[in-house]
Parts: sequence; C-alpha cells; structure tokens
Amino acid sequence: MKNIILMCTIIVAMTSCKDFSQKKTDLEELNLNGSIQSILTLSFKAVDKFGEGNIIKGELNSFDNELIYFDSVGNTTSKTTYYVKDITSYWGNLYDKSGYKIRSLYYDDNGKLKDYSSRYINDSIGNPLIEIDDDGDKDYYTYDKKGMLIKKGTNSYYDDYEYDKNGNLLVERMHVGGYGDPMIYKYTYDSNNNRIVRDHGDSYWEYKYNEMNQNYESLMFEKDGSIKIKRKNLYNTKGDVSKEMSWNSEGLLTEENNYYYLHEDTLLVTLLTIDKEKLFNNLICNSYNSNNKITSQYGYKIESELFYSYNYHYNNNLLTNINYNSEYTNWTESFVYDKKNNLIESNRITEKNRAITNYDKNKRIVQITEFDKNNAIVRDIKMKYHGNNDNGFVERTEKNNTDNTEIKEKNIYEKKLLVQTIAYENNIESTYKYKYNDNNDIVEMVSSKENEVMTFQYKYDSKGNWITKTIFNNKNPTEIQERLIVYY
Repeated sequence: MKNIILMCTIIVAMTSCKDFSQKKTDLEELNLNGSIQSILTLSFKAVDKFGEGNIIKGELNSFDNELIYFDSVGNTTSKTTYYVKDITSYWGNLYDKSGYKIRSLYYDDNGKLKDYSSRYINDSIGNPLIEIDDDGDKDYYTYDKKGMLIKKGTNSYYDDYEYDKNGNLLVERMHVGGYGDPMIYKYTYDSNNNRIVRDHGDSYWEYKYNEMNQNYESLMFEKDGSIKIKRKNLYNTKGDVSKEMSWNSEGLLTEENNYYYLHEDTLLVTLLTIDKEKLFNNLICNSYNSNNKITSQYGYKIESELFYSYNYHYNNNLLTNINYNSEYTNWTESFVYDKKNNLIESNRITEKNRAITNYDKNKRIVQITEFDKNNAIVRDIKMKYHGNNDNGFVERTEKNNTDNTEIKEKNIYEKKLLVQTIAYENNIESTYKYKYNDNNDIVEMVSSKENEVMTFQYKYDSKGNWITKTIFNNKNPTEIQERLIVYY
C-alpha cells in the first residue's frame, strides 16, 4: 500500500502543475509541448560505471515500457504497456576516441561471442586497413586515390568494387575465388544519384523515390518480370524511416516494422523496432563521448508481450468510452454528458465489479464508487477541491469495505504546483514534499515515513519536452527513462 500511495502522489505532482482555468488537452495534462503523434517510453536500469558517478543505461527493465498515441488535437487514442520477457545482445561495435570503429562483436543465443567477431587496424582517417577475427584470420582493405574501398579480403578470396565518377557503387563482386562463381551485383542511378536498380542477374530490385529523394517503394522482380517482393517505407518529420512494410508475390503482408527514435540534438541514441505483431523486436543503443564521437553501438533482440492496453473512443471530440484489455481482465468505461456536453458521469463494468465516477462542473472527479456482483459497495473514494481554477484535489478519502481500511490524503499547492502531500493510512501519517524545475517537472520528492529522497534529472528536446529522465533513490541511480517522441 505504501507504494500505491507513493505512485499516486508522484502522478498528482507531475500532472497538477498547470493552469486549469480552461479545458486542457491530454498533451497539456501531461505537460507536453508541440503537436505529438506518439510517445514511446522505455525504462532502463541505471548503472554507475566504475562507481565514479558516470551514470549509463543498463538493461531494459521488464516493466514500465509504454507507447501512447495521440490524435491531431491532443487527445489520447491508445495506450499500450509491454512486458519484456528476455533481451539478448546479438551484435555490437566499439570505437576509439575519434569515433573510428576498432571492434565488431557478434553473439550467439547464449550471449557468447562468436569467433568471427573482429578488431580493426585503421589508417589516420579511420579507414580500416586490416580486419582480424577472433580466430586470427585477416582481411585486408584496399582503397583508390579518392579513398573509395575497391577490395576487401585476401589475395585468394575477396570482394571488390567499382564506382562511377560521382562515387556511386556500380559493380560489386562478392566471394571472388570461393567455390563456384562470384555473386555479382550491378547498380544504376538517376540524375540525383539515387540508386534505382540493383541487378542480381537472375533477379533485380527497382527503387522509387519521392520529391525529398526518399526511397518510398522497392520492388524485387524475377528474371521473367514477375514481382517477388514489394516493400514500402514511410518517413517521420526528421526524415527517418518510421514504418517499413513487405509483401510477397501473392500480395500477402509478410513484414511490418515500426521504428521509434531518440535523438539528442543530431545524435541517434536509441532505435526501437515494433513488429507487425505489435511487439518489441529489436533495440539499438548508441553511446557518445564528450566530443560527440560515438564510443559504442549495441544491437539487442527482445522477446516481449503485451501487458495491457487502453483504447479511447471519441465523438465530436468528446470521450465516449475506454476499452481496457489484458491477459487477466477486460473492461469498458463509458462516459455520460448533459445537454451542454458537460461530463457528469462514467461507468466501468468488469467481470467482477462495476464502478461509477461522478464529476463536477469543471470535469473533475468528485466521487468513485465501486460495487461487487451483489451491488454492495466495496470501495468509495471522495475528492474535494479548492475553487474552480485548480484541477488538483486538496483532499481525498478512500474507504475500502473489504478490509475496513481508510486512506486520507491532503495536498498543499503553491503557485498551482503540488508541494506537499500528507497521507493517512489507518491514522498512520506519511508526508511527501516536492520540488520542481523551470519546466514544471518534478526534481525532488522527499518521503518522511520511508526516509527516502527521490531525485530526477532531465534532458530536453528542442520543444521543451524531456527525452531522458534519470531517477535516483537516496542518491543511488535506479532507473533511466527515455521518451522516443514522434511529432506530427
């Protein structure tokens, strides 16, 4: 119960720091700026590297990973949380202080390095000259006068490359000197140097581009001209591929990936893939030094499942119902309005009980009553407010008839910010105090009863929305949250 009170107070603190004199959108209620399409929040373990105060991301946590979608006017349309069952490394790259790659790592399903992992000896501008795998075998790299790679491998087994005057790859020969004939790929480009054909000999790809020179469609043809694969790409406002879809020769969708990015300024920090089953699939994490040079890059395979989801439905911008689904239960909450479209009541029905929520004229919750199957009241929650311009409650009372417990909360505000919560559970008092930064995001929460001090550090994007939040408990780093935000 302590954790429930603590979480409630954090939520109240983070959503009660705005002027409520007029109707707020869901985005504004979440203290978000700009026109946002979706927010993917990822929760990582926080690691103090070498115990020297250098806090970095650890493994992805099993819980607290959430994807929220919004419509164009700022209403929440869906909310999905994910349970991460397993995450394994399957490749990685390490770089020197200048950002030159010095190591490639490949892992098996048990996290053990494969023997074709390799290290690099580079020239003065970072071009690899020799690649040595973990078995000691070497590949040599050769470049032309323009610095273009023209050969990779050994004298007896290699790949080689030919380019046009613009530096576009024209011919690629793979596995020369190996068993059988080498694989040969030939490329054709348009006047904008966009690759439009990749010819394999027995099949070929054609690529189409939009006015932004973005590859929006790719078609793979058999030698007889029949389509074997069709792919389409969609892009976000930054020009990154946001969605990729593939169809087979029968026109059946075989692959659908949605991509979510976190950039800090121009640097890509995190890339997460959600597959056509709507599940986490792959994760890429990049790290940089103080000079913004990449130091490491790791790719992970993720096994995940949906934990629970909400879907929101509207009519003329009024919320009509919410559908909740999880492995354990499903329910629907419907909303009732008066003739002037003022929200007055909502009703939630589950398999085991039902609940009625009543609202005041300012659309604030004043009472929640839960009933069991026999229509007996099992829990009753009442909230009181101060005036009409503050949406945060000043008093909250919860009575639970199943175990005869009672919880009371009192909130104190300064300049519309929640600064203190006093909670009583069966007459045992707990006090929580809050401090904020200039963005009205909470930076400190002190709990008297648990003797805990939680602090929060943020990084923001150009819109003023936080994209990284590091959480400390009694000065010990516990969690790093990242928000991968997609703007309209």
